[in-house]
Amino acid sequence: MQILNTFLAAKKVDITSSEDLIHTSQHFIAVIDGATSQSGMTWSGMSGGQFVASVIDEVLTDLPPNSTANSSITIITERVKTAFLDIGIDQAIAEGKTEPPAAVLCVINKTRGEIWMVGDCQYRLDDDVYAPGKKIDIILAEARALYLEAELKQGKTIQDLLRNDTGREFISPMLKRQSTFLNNLRSDYGYPAISNSPVPEHLIHVRKIPKAAKKLILTTDGYPSLKSSFEESEAYLANLLKKDPLLFRDYKSTKGLVAGNISFDDRAWVEIKL
Repeated sequence: MQILNTFLAAKKVDITSSEDLIHTSQHFIAVIDGATSQSGMTWSGMSGGQFVASVIDEVLTDLPPNSTANSSITIITERVKTAFLDIGIDQAIAEGKTEPPAAVLCVINKTRGEIWMVGDCQYRLDDDVYAPGKKIDIILAEARALYLEAELKQGKTIQDLLRNDTGREFISPMLKRQSTFLNNLRSDYGYPAISNSPVPEHLIHVRKIPKAAKKLILTTDGYPSLKSSFEESEAYLANLLKKDPLLFRDYKSTKGLVAGNISFDDRAWVEIKL
């Protein structure tokens, strides 16, 4: 395998604010997307999403090269749980001060020739795109879009809403509660992510890379459409943000462009020749 291109960008101008991360080591390549914190609390100078992403990055370096997806995700989860205990995140969760920090990821295990995914990252294997998303985001994106349309009908402008996204405020209470469904098998709204709870094995996506495959692209969900090249994917994003900066019509999202930011979300890209 040969890495052809990597790219990392924050939604803000300051790259240090990014909660996305790229991992490259001898046996693993990954994109990791730290979940946006609803509490705003920081840990060791990092947001909750950045903190979990950093733990995952560290563990991937140490994992045995032939470890299975399920055993690897179990090891990562245990390390995250320990890290939460070490710096008091578990106590803050118990006191209701923060939701459990979390992250999602898409990994290549070079030794096993496998793609692993937990959560809503995405990949393109030659011409086949896998971008699972999650049900709760679809519902909240629709609710936000409806609210924004109502705001416009009542006299608000797009520029008003770029400065103050009242649609995001409308869905905020549910965003703060969505961790109720984190790794929850008992609900239709359950979704997988790396945090302090076990990821159900059947929610870990595993795919063997065919020997005939030529190219693989891993990205976080900061790319609304994963095209066959970096240039096409970036151009699609730029055009979308120009046409629908609030991301509530052409591409419905739980968040849009905020005045002063350069995109609606952080994004990470890794392109690999197989």
